[in-house]
Amino acid sequence: MKRFIFLVGAIVSAVLVYRWITAPADIDPEQRRQMMRDRYYSATAVKPEYDSEQRAPCSDHQKLQQALFGDLHVHTAYSTDAYAFDTRVTPDEAYRYARGGAVMLPPLDDDGQGTRRLGNERPLDFMAVTDH
Repeated sequence: MKRFIFLVGAIVSAVLVYRWITAPADIDPEQRRQMMRDRYYSATAVKPEYDSEQRAPCSDHQKLQQALFGDLHVHTAYSTDAYAFDTRVTPDEAYRYARGGAVMLPPLDDDGQGTRRLGNERPLDFMAVTDH
């Protein structure tokens, strides 16, 4: 046991000495910030593969901005955290809800089915199922 402790101490000491010898010299924080700025601003911008002037115009263009309504973080029964809260909605049912359908939500009945009906009067503009 003593040999093992001695060996571990020797290895740790060797690593610390190596890091101390190879450590870079202290740099003034202002010089470091300036080096980072120079590196950031010297990077060349990458031109996108598409050219916005060659695209077809939008068929639903409006001068004023248009508000869209949707949800980018929807969980279904495939997600552990949603399942833990008794959500039993499948991805197909979630997308049906987004298109204006209805889903059944907890609390669950004796058969494990939702008892609260939730529906949309109109479809969402966008939705993403993000199970994890």
